[in-house]
Amino acid sequence: MFRSLSAIDPSTAANDPQPSASFSARKNPGHPLQSAEQWVPIPANTPPVFPGLRPRILPHLFRLVTNGNVGQAPSRLLIGLLACMLLLPVSAFAKEKGKEKERTKEKEKSGFTVTSLDIVPNTKISLKHVYKGFGCDGGNLSPALSWAGAPEGTKSFAITAYDPDAPTGSGWWHWVVYNIPADVTELKTGAGSAESPQLPPGAVQGRTDFGTVGYGGPCPPVGHGKHRYIFTVHALKTDKLDVPADATAALVGFMINANRLGKATLTGIYSR
Repeated sequence: MFRSLSAIDPSTAANDPQPSASFSARKNPGHPLQSAEQWVPIPANTPPVFPGLRPRILPHLFRLVTNGNVGQAPSRLLIGLLACMLLLPVSAFAKEKGKEKERTKEKEKSGFTVTSLDIVPNTKISLKHVYKGFGCDGGNLSPALSWAGAPEGTKSFAITAYDPDAPTGSGWWHWVVYNIPADVTELKTGAGSAESPQLPPGAVQGRTDFGTVGYGGPCPPVGHGKHRYIFTVHALKTDKLDVPADATAALVGFMINANRLGKATLTGIYSR
């Protein structure tokens, strides 16, 4: 099908119905685009460049940019508009390729796993790991964790335990351990005890949302339903996180995310 350039009314082009085989030219002798009137082939199945702009306008813009009869200023404006329309799809394509690359990386890291002799995934955590205080009367022992398949280039590990269901607006950090040497692949039951920690040399425990250093077990509000406790082993590209000794769990978490190569998670459940 063909359209005459003069058949386009700028005030109605964005909302014009789909092109048809018949039309009547709308003449406007004083219009600066009138002198560029040409017959331009326009494929009927031309896809839209972006919502609100009909596909038939793009070939006309090409014609206007290359036609010597059009004034200098309009040509520059149209060149800019045309460049924007051409670059937008390229930008979207590049963004999608970036997301695909990230998904591929995550798949490559899927061999990184964590298991526990104390916690069965997605089942209730036993009383020996529950917090002692705040109305709870558990043993407050950190669970045994072991991991394998860390990404290549791992220089250290960090471990976090987090409750996303705590009624705080920001969850609740129950355990933070970092600077675990790269050759360590497990922690024994009770390794995160505040009183007598059994951590590998160099490993450091951070302050939790209980306001203390060391593991603090589950203790959700009574009647608040099931809470998830996510134990995560993070593989890091640095052998040491440079944070203050009294750093908050949020600050340590920020540094962990900035240096993470991969992660493995294990989730337990608890309610009262």
